[in-house]
Amino acid sequence: METLDRLKIRLGLETVDANMEVTLTEYLDEAATAIKLYLNLDYDKELDSRFVSTQINLAQTYYNRDMAKNVKSESYSEGVVSQSVTYMSSNDYDTKEEQLLSKLARYRRVYARRNDKK
Repeated sequence: METLDRLKIRLGLETVDANMEVTLTEYLDEAATAIKLYLNLDYDKELDSRFVSTQINLAQTYYNRDMAKNVKSESYSEGVVSQSVTYMSSNDYDTKEEQLLSKLARYRRVYARRNDKK
């Protein structure tokens, strides 16, 4: 199954128009760039298949951040009518992104500088 199709399923989008497909593709590209930046990978190369799930999760996070799907929790009680809604802040999305990327830490390429003093 193609990555874009998997993202559509994850978001619960059965039918999308061409504009939404372009938008979703941009979210997938943004997620791939974030992963490559985090892992210090070459931008010109295709993203390895083992990172696709993280790419989809990141793209879903970006979609929710931008498309106002930012309800964190809702509660409602009957007796004395009370309703409470908590919304996600931009820090919550940043934290979610950090959590997703930190799962890839073991794949991170680290460059060491040699200090050749003579």
